[in-house]
Parts: sequence; C-alpha cells; structure tokens
Amino acid sequence: MQIVYHRRDQNAFETATQVDAVANGWEQVDAVRITLTVRSRGLNPNDPNFGTSTDRERLLRDFSTTIAIRNRLDG
Repeated sequence: MQIVYHRRDQNAFETATQVDAVANGWEQVDAVRITLTVRSRGLNPNDPNFGTSTDRERLLRDFSTTIAIRNRLDG
C-alpha cells in the first residue's frame, strides 16, 4: 500500500516525509491518494495458482483512489 499527499498549489503528490519537511505542510494537504497493489500467489509449481496468467507469471494489479479533503479545497 502506498499513501501520498497533495498540497495546495503543487503539481505532484508527495510522501509523508516530503510533507513533513515543509513548514505547515500538513495544513496545506488538500487530497490523499491511496494505492493498493495486489498480486497472485508465488511461482511454486505445487501452488494451486501456479501459472495463473497466460505467460505463467504472477498477476499484478494496482487499485488506486484519490480523496479530496472538502473543507480544504479552493473555490
């Protein structure tokens, strides 16, 4: 799982460490993006999910959502 933050007047999302490095950084956060990465089981031939994908590799998928903090949005 990855959590990144958007600060007002910035073009990119930042990690918590980057927000901490800015004076009043947390007061400027107006959105949060959460990404959850899921994958199929390992490549063990004894695993019932072995070779689940067509190329016999692990399946990998990201699920992401962005949440706006309504009372901090401009306009």
